Amino acid sequence: MNKVSPVLYGLKKSLLYAAVSIIMTLIYFIIGIDTQPMLTGIINIVVTVLLLVYIIKSFRKALGGYMKLGQGMCMITVMGLASTIIMYLYNLVYVNYIDTNFVEKSLMQTQKMMASMGGANDEVMDAVRTQLEAQMSFSFSNLCLALLGAVIMYVIAGLILGAVFRKSDPESID
Repeated sequence: MNKVSPVLYGLKKSLLYAAVSIIMTLIYFIIGIDTQPMLTGIINIVVTVLLLVYIIKSFRKALGGYMKLGQGMCMITVMGLASTIIMYLYNLVYVNYIDTNFVEKSLMQTQKMMASMGGANDEVMDAVRTQLEAQMSFSFSNLCLALLGAVIMYVIAGLILGAVFRKSDPESID
């Protein structure tokens, strides 16, 4: 069996994964569907699943066609954590330097949605503004929350994908 490190492979593929996520986000803004969370959510899920399948299959191939469950889970988890850090930093740069009106646009969209449901008063909107501004500025606690969510999500994804795509080497004595 080839000696390919799940950690190094995951770190390398995190760049691809983060780049695809960032490009998709930019496309959403350019074509104007960033305000349609249902549509963008469905697109994100489909693209994420396809990309994760491609990545784990390429990892198994790099291992010589055989992969253990733990190797797949480790690689996906590392890839997910590293890409979460990259995307977190990108989002901070985007909202603080590229689109400085992002918070205002999000507030207006939230206000429209809440008004259609009958719940948009000044107190609620001030609370939403405070929460959005806190989320859009760097803090160690925000990064920790993002990483905690990523660990949970990518360990589960890694277990599922590792189980689906594992393949034992018949010549191995493990």
